[in-house]
Amino acid sequence: MRAETGKLTFPCPEQRERNQKNWRSEFVGQAADGQEGVELARQLQPDVNLMDMSMPKLNGIDATRAIHESIPDIRIIGLSMFEEPDRAQALLAAGGAAYLRKSGSANTLLGTTRKAGGRQEVRGRLREAGGGRRAEA
Repeated sequence: MRAETGKLTFPCPEQRERNQKNWRSEFVGQAADGQEGVELARQLQPDVNLMDMSMPKLNGIDATRAIHESIPDIRIIGLSMFEEPDRAQALLAAGGAAYLRKSGSANTLLGTTRKAGGRQEVRGRLREAGGGRRAEA
């Protein structure tokens, strides 16, 4: 997301539809499973990739690792339904930039994505929207 616009990938249509109105970015891909997500990331090389942690065929941590090993410039934000510090740590160790809850606010997702796309440091944070609580991951 260089200079307020960029390329994003979303893990599923619901998340894209929920957040699309708030973005000034080009949506370039959407994967049905982790393996397809890795292939699309390699093909499309988005600035930011929103990764579902519970993807079929290849989970979000393994998909993040595969993407990061081949294209380390892609900033990957893991999305989960649960606050799981162990999974957040594993995602960050695999090369992820941030870990967010799917139930979080659109503003939190948007801000984290803008920071990641602008190459600002977001690594090491587990965020929960709603209460605005942050915990070190």
